[in-house]
Amino acid sequence: MFEGKRKNVLAHVTAVFAMLFVLSCVVALCGCSNGSNTIQNHKWKFDNVQGTANDGAVIACSEDSQWVSDGIEIIDLSIQIEEGSFTIVNLNNKESFEFSYNENNSLGKSTIYDIENNGTKGIASVSKTTYQDKTEIPTLIISIKEYNLYFYEK
Repeated sequence: MFEGKRKNVLAHVTAVFAMLFVLSCVVALCGCSNGSNTIQNHKWKFDNVQGTANDGAVIACSEDSQWVSDGIEIIDLSIQIEEGSFTIVNLNNKESFEFSYNENNSLGKSTIYDIENNGTKGIASVSKTTYQDKTEIPTLIISIKEYNLYFYEK
């Protein structure tokens, strides 16, 4: 007589635990994409520019990175980011470049953006660079035309 009720209660308890398990998995997975690898959640510092046309050689760098190579141009770039756009300013000559951006793909550890400047399209990516001593620093790489610009978190 109670056997049927016991199976029914057991089925409800199992269903509740299954729902709690699924809910906890969803919450845990949401934590994987915490916004730390987005373009707008950082203060970026310019590092260098590489030219893709010349085997990826550094063609300009910040004063902090001049040790990379003697004789390359030292420039000072800043980047100001707003929702959906960013501006790169060459502080040496005040020349500025405005870009629009849209998130293309977020893989948890990196975020890829489609970018555009005056009809020229490129990509930007934000992820963490892991160094030999295991430290990780958020890095922004902007690739457009034949240039790759590298920024890291201040």
